[in-house]
Formats: sequence, structure tokens, C-alpha cells
Amino acid sequence: MLHGSRWFYAVVATLLLVVFVGVALFFVRAADVEEREYLAQNDAIARSVAASIEAREQGYLDVLRSYAGRFRFRESVKHLDAKEALVHLRQLHQMFPELDRVFLADPAGNVWVTEPETPEIYGRSYAFRDWYRGVSASWQPYMSEIYETDIGHASAVALAMPIHDGDGRVIGILASVQSLDVLRRWLLPIQIPGGDVFVVDRKGQLVFHRTRVGVQHLADYVNVPVVRRLLEGRDGMAELANPVDGEVNLSAYRWLPSLGWGVVVHR
Repeated sequence: MLHGSRWFYAVVATLLLVVFVGVALFFVRAADVEEREYLAQNDAIARSVAASIEAREQGYLDVLRSYAGRFRFRESVKHLDAKEALVHLRQLHQMFPELDRVFLADPAGNVWVTEPETPEIYGRSYAFRDWYRGVSASWQPYMSEIYETDIGHASAVALAMPIHDGDGRVIGILASVQSLDVLRRWLLPIQIPGGDVFVVDRKGQLVFHRTRVGVQHLADYVNVPVVRRLLEGRDGMAELANPVDGEVNLSAYRWLPSLGWGVVVHR
């Protein structure tokens, strides 16, 4: 009788163990499926946000390219005719008032006319700026890293376009300046259920973050794992730690090579 009871309890214990293991496996698989779904959703959102940002900046780039190709504008640049050049710069700024400033520099990086006009910087060399180093490296359009402007001391980025003469010779640089505040107002309406989005530049500095605002926070995420992956030019999805916020997030990240920016959606 005692032997039969032990056998019965052993069978019950085995069955309970099987049930517990089965339940545990079910929850593990369910959690894995949920994680994959979250990552897929994050990736879809990241792709959408990245496409919107790229389309917006590509629009500005196309406008700069169009102006750089205008014959009269090119002639004013070639002859350093500030009066004629200002006619075109004012028209450009009126069309896109969200741009803080548009300006012209010579091939050596010396600014010679701006809209709005700031004669105090005319003739000043900006060859040390990233926008100049980037555009002059191969004389292709270039989005700069974040920098502090001389006028207003605002955090901003500059989109620089080389201007070529009819024979292909570089005769100047047309650039537009966008403050991070303007970019922030454009990106703030984006809502991620249960999560958020942030954008970094080619150095890992925060172009946009919902709560980390101001120059003191620009470099907060430079060494965060997902940002390091972006700066390697990688796209992907992963569960990654954010030691700055003390969180582990399901993140989707997209690199925008045309801008040198990275987009992260996390939950």
C-alpha cells in the first residue's frame, strides 16, 4: 500500500512538473513572439520616421541645388556681386522662413553675404567648421554635425551645397542653417505608443530628444550602445541597454547616409 502511494505521488509530481514546464515554455514563447512583434513594429515606425526626415531634408537640398544651377545666381557668385546674390537669397529665405539663415561662402570658406544680412561676419573664414570641411572634401552636398552659430549662439546644423561654374569649376558654397529648435518643433508631434524616438548626428549628438534639450545634453547618448551601432552605419533591431537612462529597450535603428543622421525608436 505504501509503495502504491509513493508511486501515485511520483506520477502526480511528474505530471505537475510537465505542466509547469509546459506553462513556462508557453510564456517564454509568448514573450518571444511579443518581443519580435514589438521589434517589427518599432522597425516599421523607425523606417517611416527616417523616410519623413530624409524627404524633408532632401526637399531643402533640391531647392539649394536648383538655386545653385541658376545662371544669374551663378554669375553673381562668380563675380562676388553681393547685391545680385542677395536678391536670390532673400527669395529663398522668404520661401522657407523656417530656415534660420542662408549664406554664401567662397571656395576657401570665407562668408561674403548672408540673409538675413550680418555684415559683421563678412570676410570671416569658416574653413574650420564641419560644414565647410564636409562639403569641400569631395565637393558634394553635405549636412553638418551640430554646431553653435556665431549669430545667436544657437545649436544648429548647416546643409551646404557647392556651386559649380559652367565648366565644372567650384566657384562658391550655398548653405542653409536650421536650428535644433525648429527641427524639434517639427518632430515633437510624433508619438510612439509606449515608447519614443530620438535622432542623432554623425557624431552621436542629439539632434532631437523629447526631454534631453539644450547644449548640455547634446552628448548624453554618444556612448549608448544603439548609437555606437548607428555611427558604424548599421541598421537593425535589438534589445539593448541604455546605461544613461538605466533602461533596457527594444530598439529599432536606422542610419541615414545622405544626412549622416541616425533614428532610434525604442519601447
